[in-house]
Order: sequence, then structure tokens, then C-alpha cells
Amino acid sequence: MKSRAPLDPSLYEAGPATDAVRRLLTAYVAIDWYAPASLSEADAHALFLRYHTLARAFAPDLFAPRLEIEHATGGLREFSTWVDVVRNHAPRGWDWKYAVLKPLTQRHSDAHGWSRPLEGPLVGPPGARDCLFTVFPAVDGSVGVWNVPLPRVDWPAEALRFFKGYCDLDLFEALEWQLAEPGCPLSDNPFVPLLELYAAGYSPFHLTAHGVVLFRALAPLT
Repeated sequence: MKSRAPLDPSLYEAGPATDAVRRLLTAYVAIDWYAPASLSEADAHALFLRYHTLARAFAPDLFAPRLEIEHATGGLREFSTWVDVVRNHAPRGWDWKYAVLKPLTQRHSDAHGWSRPLEGPLVGPPGARDCLFTVFPAVDGSVGVWNVPLPRVDWPAEALRFFKGYCDLDLFEALEWQLAEPGCPLSDNPFVPLLELYAAGYSPFHLTAHGVVLFRALAPLT
């Protein structure tokens, strides 16, 4: 299912990162979510290894030296089972998105002296259609939050909505990587292979530090 997005990537300006930001947003809103795979398992395997290699090169202590990648297929029932494993049965303390990927992005931003802006051309009022961030008051001061109106989804299965939310996080990490390092080619952004996997119909379930299942649907899940 393709998302119905109130989002026009061409409106966004991000200084020297503008082209990369627009390309990332354009590709993301064009994804046909949970469709049958358009890549072979071998190509999907290579994409995930590409992500892992790029990420580990920057922060080797966050990533296992080797991965065990398995493949799985099925329908909504099987997909929902894998989501349940990730949410409720992963090893204590292991959360790929929050314990690995977000620290990876934070280290990269710190290394380049970048933080979410509280003012300037990237910041606009809530709901602005052409600014990447808006600012809200917080207990310990103002905080900049993403202002990208990603499409709402109406899928009946909660597992589909949950996993799409995880994918949205990867988009924001990819955008932050480019904002922190505008000269970085998209081919060197470790989050881009993950976004390409989603677009190709694969859902990675990173169950342990070294164990990954790449799931692909045999028929549309929505």
C-alpha cells in the first residue's frame, strides 16, 4: 500500500543537504508498503550487510563483527509473530532501534558538531509545510522536534502500524545523518540500505546483536 502523504519533498530547504533530504523524502513516500519483494534474497542479504558494514565502520563497538542472517516468508500471521518476538521476547536490554541505531546517529551528529536547531531556516511553526523542525517548550528548555508530516496509515493490523513506526525512525536517522554531514554521499549513509530494504518489500527483524531475520511477504500484507 502506498501512503497518502501531505508531503511535498520539493518544498524542503536544508542548505547544502537539500538535495539529499529531498531524495530521501521522495523515495520514502513512494514506498509500496508490505508488498511482495522486488529483490532476490541474495540482494536483500547484501543490502543488510551494506548497512552493517557502513555502521560498524563508524561505531565498531555498537555492532557485532559478524551477523547470522536468516530469511523467512509468510503472510500477516507470520509477520505479526516476528513483530511479537521483537517486542516481547528479545533478550533483556536489546533493542536495535534505541540501543544501537539512535546511539549511532547521536555519535555521528556529535562528531560533526550538529544538534537539532532551535532557530534558523530549518525551523518553522508547528505544521509548517517547508521546515524540517519546530520548537516546543520542555521542562529543561526548548526542544526541536521533527516537523515532517509523514502519512497516516489505516492498516487494521497493529503489527503493521508498529513496524512502520520503526521504519519512520530510520528515515529520520537518515535525514539527521545528512544534516550533520551534508557532504556525505547517500551511498555512504548507513541508513539508506535499510530504507532500500523496506522499499524492496523486506522487513528486517534484528533479534539479537548478531542474529537477523529478513522477512518478505508472499502476498500483500495490507
